[in-house]
Amino acid sequence: MTVLQALRRTHRDLLLAGCPDAMVDAEMLLCTATGWKRHRLYLDGDRELGPDSAAELERMLGRRRAREPLQHIIGEVGFLDSTIITTPSALIPRPETEALVELLATALSGTQPALILDLGTGAGPIAVSVAARFPRAMIVATDVSIRAIELARQNLARNGVENVQLVVCSMLDALRARFDALVANPPYVPTALIEQLEPEVRLGDPRIALDGGPDGLRVLSHIAGCACSAIRPGGVLALETGEGQSALVAGMLSREGCWEDVRLGSDLAGTHRFVMARRLRDAKN
Repeated sequence: MTVLQALRRTHRDLLLAGCPDAMVDAEMLLCTATGWKRHRLYLDGDRELGPDSAAELERMLGRRRAREPLQHIIGEVGFLDSTIITTPSALIPRPETEALVELLATALSGTQPALILDLGTGAGPIAVSVAARFPRAMIVATDVSIRAIELARQNLARNGVENVQLVVCSMLDALRARFDALVANPPYVPTALIEQLEPEVRLGDPRIALDGGPDGLRVLSHIAGCACSAIRPGGVLALETGEGQSALVAGMLSREGCWEDVRLGSDLAGTHRFVMARRLRDAKN
């Protein structure tokens, strides 16, 4: 079997299994099995697929047909300028969250933040990326899951990041510092909708990283209610939300009375997915 024949067969099998983005997945699996870059699949596609590569492809294809996430099969995913190890211990980093990091970096441009909080770090993609953009800052990255914190520790080491402190805690419970910025991609899927998600998400990501309670706003509303005490005057809050939730979260922040410049940000599809706010500079507490 040639490489191109293997690619077509893999694409067909993934389509039959109902996998979204079947061709992209087929290319990624074949690239992993052969060690080739994507363009070589087509330039040298008439070459025979070696027995070792064929066996590896078959092994990975079986896992993907069962709807195991591609990122878990390959073991990593690109996130901005970093590479993040992925396991079932934490949410798989997604492109939407890359935009959250960029929005935060823009909001902090021209400043020299000393202390930034990544609340619910998971595998650590936000912490890794923010630390690279602000090498003089200390990033405190928290998670309630010890397994997620250990995965984040691996990702810090893999990407050569040293200015991140990992803390196991729930929300802000163990933190007493005032931060220049707080960034979070919290659970925001309404509980009843989790069973309707694609198998890759429903079974591949930890439920604790998905479940936002009955309306999806349980964690977001908690953050909105306590972030004032965690951010210094003039500091920045950056949150990722689910579809249709951004305006509601922005309203919560506005009612707190300690925020200014509360605004929404959109993802690449134009959907309002992010909420940004700045702590009032003349706040008395």
